[in-house]
Amino acid sequence: LAWAVDRVISLVKDQVESMSSMSDVVDLITKEAIIIHEEDVSLNRRMAEAGATLFEGQKNIRILTHCNAGALATGGLGTALG
Repeated sequence: LAWAVDRVISLVKDQVESMSSMSDVVDLITKEAIIIHEEDVSLNRRMAEAGATLFEGQKNIRILTHCNAGALATGGLGTALG
């Protein structure tokens, strides 16, 4: 989360002087947040697809995951279970 906040703050600092209203700032932040979310969903899906190849053809698999890797911490599928 911190990297995403830093990314948005940096973007706003770079462009705030060219903005005419607070509404423009809100729109910029919203658009960047959507881009960040879409990137996260795409990366999570690619990670899940790559990981799934490790278990092809195997049955009765048990996988233990831990930390903040689920849907509350990431966009879309999350990074733990994909």
